[in-house]
Amino acid sequence: MNAVWGDNYGNRIDRFLAAVAYLDGVHPSLVMTRGYYTRTVLVAWDFKNGQLSQRWTFDSNDGTASNLAYRGQGNHNLSVGDVDGDGKDEIVYGSCAIDDNGKGLYATGRGHGDAMHLSDFDPTRPGLEIFSVHEDQTSYGAAPLDFRDAGTGALIWGAPGPNQGDVGRGIAMDIDPRTLGAEAWSSRGGLYAASGAQISTAKPGPMNFGVWWDGDLLRENLDGTTISKWNWLTSTSSTLLNAATLGGGSNNGTKATPNLSADLLGDWREEVIWRNTNNQELLIFTTTIPTQYRLPTLLQDPQYRLSVAWQNVGYNQPPHTGYYLGDGMQLPAQAQAQQLISFPALPDKLLGDAPLSLPATSTSGLPLSYASSDTTLATVSGNVVRLRRAGTVTITATQAGDAEYLAAAPVAQALTIAPLLVQVQYKDGDNNPLNPSIKPTLRLDNQGPVAVAYGALTARYWLTPENYSGLTTSINWAALGTNLVHTRYVPLAQPRRGAYGYVEYTFEASAGQLAAGGNSGDIYSQFQNAAYGDLSEADDHSYRVGAGTYASNDHLTLYRNGVLVGGAEPAAVAAQLTLEVRSENRNASPRSNTINTLLEVRNTGNQPVTYADLTVRYWFSPDGPASVTQWFDWAKLGAANLTGRPGQLGGQPYVEIGFAPGLGTLAPASSTGDIISRLAKSDWSNFLEDNDYSYRPPFVAAPNDHITAYYQGQLVYGSEPATSSARLAATAPTLDVRVLGNPVVGDNATLEIRGVEGQALELQLLDLQGNPLLTQRVPAAEQVQAQQLPMAGIRAGVYLLKVIAADQTSVVRLLRP
Repeated sequence: MNAVWGDNYGNRIDRFLAAVAYLDGVHPSLVMTRGYYTRTVLVAWDFKNGQLSQRWTFDSNDGTASNLAYRGQGNHNLSVGDVDGDGKDEIVYGSCAIDDNGKGLYATGRGHGDAMHLSDFDPTRPGLEIFSVHEDQTSYGAAPLDFRDAGTGALIWGAPGPNQGDVGRGIAMDIDPRTLGAEAWSSRGGLYAASGAQISTAKPGPMNFGVWWDGDLLRENLDGTTISKWNWLTSTSSTLLNAATLGGGSNNGTKATPNLSADLLGDWREEVIWRNTNNQELLIFTTTIPTQYRLPTLLQDPQYRLSVAWQNVGYNQPPHTGYYLGDGMQLPAQAQAQQLISFPALPDKLLGDAPLSLPATSTSGLPLSYASSDTTLATVSGNVVRLRRAGTVTITATQAGDAEYLAAAPVAQALTIAPLLVQVQYKDGDNNPLNPSIKPTLRLDNQGPVAVAYGALTARYWLTPENYSGLTTSINWAALGTNLVHTRYVPLAQPRRGAYGYVEYTFEASAGQLAAGGNSGDIYSQFQNAAYGDLSEADDHSYRVGAGTYASNDHLTLYRNGVLVGGAEPAAVAAQLTLEVRSENRNASPRSNTINTLLEVRNTGNQPVTYADLTVRYWFSPDGPASVTQWFDWAKLGAANLTGRPGQLGGQPYVEIGFAPGLGTLAPASSTGDIISRLAKSDWSNFLEDNDYSYRPPFVAAPNDHITAYYQGQLVYGSEPATSSARLAATAPTLDVRVLGNPVVGDNATLEIRGVEGQALELQLLDLQGNPLLTQRVPAAEQVQAQQLPMAGIRAGVYLLKVIAADQTSVVRLLRP
């Protein structure tokens, strides 16, 4: 026998396996095998018309040189499947494969093993894969765990390295949804993903059998009489069924296999048959756990059905499908149920009505999605429609389906939004476009068929307040009741054409209803600067020239419940940061022991400028070694709110004027007012001013572009002396402040601060006048400092967030709707 089979150890020559295979792709054939430690023989038989005929024989010792590579490659088990995609089955015989025609397909040379699994374990690759374990370390080399292409035998990955001894157990199945495909593990190494990456050193203890048992698409461990679930988060297993408590017993010694595990009842989960420990009966167990997945019975899959057929041979392994069955699989459409959407007709609405909750439902109970055909008319968030403009819009309900349900047919309903026929009538109450006060007189006319609640209405007068020092607004008299109408000025975060802000008119709910066909009567209002500086109405969006009698003014806007229902808001324009510095030399002679200068900074742009981020430099020559001192004789802003410090840039001296944070902001079309300062040397010697870069002839107030202004460290006005080789822009700050979600609608503003790791920070929330509202301090910033700024109780408006680091400052706007 040793001469015939090459082995006389024990009964190793008498190792027989059997399988059924569709070798022609249509008819089943019986495949009988003998030997896998040395000589290997497979014979295929066909049974037709009552006759048994031999189809082919494969013999590793038939004298064919190429067949010798197939000696000693068999396992204690085999598998059957179409590994090369030709529609016919091949026999996977341990470390080799025999083609459907009885010829050798490939042999890997890694030798005999106890466990092998065939399926589409990696759905990112075409075709099937094989996972197997091996005994002989001289044969398996660095791949005692072998994950290979089933059609070519090419090694995809091997683990955990050489010299692992006899690897007697191993299994592959999907137990962890964090990686796509099956996971594999054995008695050596850790838990591996289908890609070959090691997920963890922790792995399930059981590695004999698998079973689809619970409701998800992952597979469970079947070992002995216990079914258990792997918890990939805690790397532990929990028992789902212990059949031993019900009399169940396993077979095959340490292999501890059941009599059979397979999808016998047809819901795609598998049943398990164990013998009773009294050996008098068979016990059939099925899951009682519901599932949301509808899959064809597994026995409809040819490879799975053939896997069940070879369960009675050798060290049998669990049956596997010929496709990927696991988390992330492509679910078959026929496994999903139909669903229908019920969407009743929508009632007509009046522009400015409260948001409408959509009443559609689905027979599946799954949440619906909605879309508006015209988002300028109505927008949808969740199941709530918000009205934006009059007209007819289509709202469509959809449900995309899930693993259990097909997508539903969309259902659409028309929504008609009627206009609110209320006009704002306007006349100019002062008939003078340039004076300290603006006096609009308004009247609301309801030309529609229904009464409208005053409490739901607001109106806006859009303007550009020049010489801004805080705008005082008031109602001088109203026919409704002076105490029932209120006004306030709201500055804009984004400038608009003809508006840096608006005055908002609101009405008490107790004012009642604006009757259909009626009007509000006269509403006399007045706005003025707190410091009584002139206001120029000519460039204001809402101003109308010569409006001595009432007329409709579509540049006054009307809102109902916050929705624009009348008039046109001014268009947004690009923000422009431009400044101008005017100066006047107050010395009669350029040869004097002081430099006496009057400065004025004007905001010629369209956005507010934060005083704390503004500096002005006057460039001069000290004309000698004596030190120079600066002081302020007078300033409209208050001399105590100004600072002066000497400096140099590229060897050119200057004095820099700074502004206190408490001054707030310099509004557009406004100025600092006069700032009178003097410079003197410690020895009171004369300056030679006519050689100074910033010098201008005396007693002439005019723009001076040789005085430079900087905002947030950037030059924004004037030009520095030509001798200067450095510019502030070359040292742009690295402090980066981001607001995650602006406007801020919740109780907290979420911030991310970068570029100041390890530095102490101070965060200040300021109003547009620079008044501090709250302060936070951070002892040492992280690389990305995540910060929550409490906004509860902060009313709607525009605010400034100032972040101060060791040597940098950043200011960003916060919008509170």
